[in-house]
Amino acid sequence: MKTKVFQKPIIQARLELGPFDLVLDDYVIELRRAGYPDWYFENAFRVIIRFSDWVGLKHIPLTDLTQTKIDEFLQNYSMLRFSRELKMLRRFIQFLRQREFIPPEPVLPTVTCPMEKMLYSFERYLHEERGLSSFYIYQQVRTARAFLGATFCSTGERWDLYTAQVIGEYFTKLLLKENGTSEARDASRLLCQFFKFLFIRGETRVDLSSGVPRPANWSHTRLPIYLERADVHRLLESCDQTTESGVRDYAILMLLSRLGVRGGSVKNLNLEDLHWREGAITVRGKGKESKMPMPNEVGEAIGNYLKNFRSKTTSRSVFVSLSLPHQGFKGQSVSGIVRSALERAKIDSAHKGSHLLRHTVANECLKGGANLREIGQLLGHERCATTSIYAKVDFARLSQVTASWAGGAK
Repeated sequence: MKTKVFQKPIIQARLELGPFDLVLDDYVIELRRAGYPDWYFENAFRVIIRFSDWVGLKHIPLTDLTQTKIDEFLQNYSMLRFSRELKMLRRFIQFLRQREFIPPEPVLPTVTCPMEKMLYSFERYLHEERGLSSFYIYQQVRTARAFLGATFCSTGERWDLYTAQVIGEYFTKLLLKENGTSEARDASRLLCQFFKFLFIRGETRVDLSSGVPRPANWSHTRLPIYLERADVHRLLESCDQTTESGVRDYAILMLLSRLGVRGGSVKNLNLEDLHWREGAITVRGKGKESKMPMPNEVGEAIGNYLKNFRSKTTSRSVFVSLSLPHQGFKGQSVSGIVRSALERAKIDSAHKGSHLLRHTVANECLKGGANLREIGQLLGHERCATTSIYAKVDFARLSQVTASWAGGAK
């Protein structure tokens, strides 16, 4: 191994004399390419030394280093099971398998359950023939599994016994549950694809997707949920300004609570989108981008994070994860930050995601005298109907309408 990882020659020698010596330089290159800093290597290679010493003492050839052998090592070194060291070791083992230095991961046993076999075929169909995203496939399969789990035994494990009546009874039970209407709407949208799949495979005689109930989805049936100004202040105060996570989360909450941007727009924000001389910020969301003024307090929060607290990384994302290799956010990270802040501030809200602060900004603008058109422009709404929901919370103007209506009644 040419790369020097440890300062002490005796520890470096243990690494170089081990069975993995010929592959470790390639592994360093792999880690650097993934964005891991050099200081990470010493921690990661300490775990590799333990593993290397064990393999050497057992005289196990790399070609015989199967999962069974790896499990035996983990049993002897149980301290790895619940620590970040285990993740480091798993990453190294995965690298060895990808480069075919050790045997591949064992194949899982063949699925024999008829329901799971069908779900597996459905998942492959969505991926290979429909070309859907992994997240949408996950939603489809999860919904189909819930449906089959509730109905499969009642059909005697026969697909041809599924009827519109069976489907209707399932949706009736969903609607009777608390918050069942939204769950039924989601199931209605997602299950159609599964029934079409059954029909295409010849498992059912008719296309049952046409028999899926369509629960009513009336627009604007609920008031938008928002926070009061004092709650927003508590939310921001809950962030610890002495830590990287606290400063980062504070900057994100400032963006959400002052500009009303979507959580996805915060996640997609790049360094090039911050126009410091202009005092503006480029925001992307739902296939569009727009340049918005950056309030001083927002700029100060982001600037403090970037200058003093942001981890060193090659990522161009403004906000990066706290864990290595410090890349941009994935999934619902922004909404998770809002939920955590609400818990810290002990604020109870029916909605806990990033959209809560978007509604809050709209409500504050409404109180300040802005009209719905101006609010729609701020939030980036394409249709006036989308913004019209905020008319319901304009209590001052609604009270005037109520008063004039009562005065006109004879």
